[in-house]
Amino acid sequence: MGFIARLLVVAALLPACSARLGSDNADPDAGASSSDAATRPHPDAASSSDATVGNQRPALFLAADNYLEQREQLRGYGPFIVYAWCTDPALSNPQQYDRELQTLAAIDDPDVVEIIMFSSYLTLQTKLAQPGQADYLRSIGVTGFGFNSEGFMTPANQMNSLGDADPSTNAVARFSAIAENAGFTVLWGPIRVTADAVPDPALNGMFGAGLDGVGLQEQQFVESACVDDRVAAVEATAARYRGIAAARGTTAHIDVQVMPSRCLNGDTYVAAHCGTAITADYDHCAQFAAAIENDVDSIGIWASSPDDRAGLVPLVRRLRGE
Repeated sequence: MGFIARLLVVAALLPACSARLGSDNADPDAGASSSDAATRPHPDAASSSDATVGNQRPALFLAADNYLEQREQLRGYGPFIVYAWCTDPALSNPQQYDRELQTLAAIDDPDVVEIIMFSSYLTLQTKLAQPGQADYLRSIGVTGFGFNSEGFMTPANQMNSLGDADPSTNAVARFSAIAENAGFTVLWGPIRVTADAVPDPALNGMFGAGLDGVGLQEQQFVESACVDDRVAAVEATAARYRGIAAARGTTAHIDVQVMPSRCLNGDTYVAAHCGTAITADYDHCAQFAAAIENDVDSIGIWASSPDDRAGLVPLVRRLRGE
């Protein structure tokens, strides 16, 4: 079962909004021990075909605060996966974790599933060790975790382990096993070159430990490349990950990330270097997304700056063919 399929199966099993949300300002600590917290069977207990590739358009993968901020303008453009940003640097603010969970608790739309993004397996382990925390997360709609491994966010020893074939030392495998054992799905978000540099034995260990898929950070590359070149790169990476996952009897969710500002830069580049006709803003990324639509499960949009936030909805509309 694919990552999206597993998330959607889990989301369908969660209680209705009125049962799972106390208020838009729900207190995570108060809710952690609630007897109303949803229990979640392991997603492999249900059977489902892949929910995205070949069956429906790719989901849009957005930061939860981006989604909530522009929720009304985004209606009808789903499905969505939204994530809380809880990397180690973000969590240096002691209030950040509770704020991110409150944002997730405020989102109850039927075409949205929710995950939390961490940058260390130790942080995930610490959070899930808190009494009642896993049940509380399920009760507000959280169905999975992401492991964002980048040098300025992730401890050096974990970064250095990414190529390890031994799942007992590989940070992604350890993160995946912790999440899997608690009944959550897992998506890995490395920098783009790392996704291709990690050797097959390491990936085999990751998928064996419970990894469900990978996010490919294409924003920098698609900004200065012709569509066909980046399509070929994505297809090659997707084929390798899916092949290794299939050998383990599972599937690999493939996400591709872009940015509004870099998509605009890409419009300028391809008009000058690729002979591509650009008739509207974000045409380049729209053409890229259309070309990989049957090869990926979701399109991520990173929008942290004011300019990128302003471009989020216009880019979504172009990606959806408007």
